[in-house]
Formats: sequence, structure tokens, C-alpha cells
Amino acid sequence: MAIRIVHSFIQVTVNAVPARFGVFMLGSVVLLVMAIRAALMVF
Repeated sequence: MAIRIVHSFIQVTVNAVPARFGVFMLGSVVLLVMAIRAALMVF
């Protein structure tokens, strides 16, 4: 959740696309790890 807040803060303030992209990718990786961990708990 905090990563999304950082992404929104960057967009509202400086709107630097490379910085936003980096934070977005970090959030995507975290989401992927969470999904994999949840899948491993189920199976």
C-alpha cells in the first residue's frame, strides 16, 4: 500500500516518469511475490 502512496505522491508533485516507473515496477514485483506466496499456501 505504501508503494502506491509513493507513486501517487510522485505523480502529484514532480511527475517524473522514470521515478514513477521505478516505483510502479517495485509495486508490481511486490504484488507478484504476494500472489506467488498465496498460491503456494493453497497448493
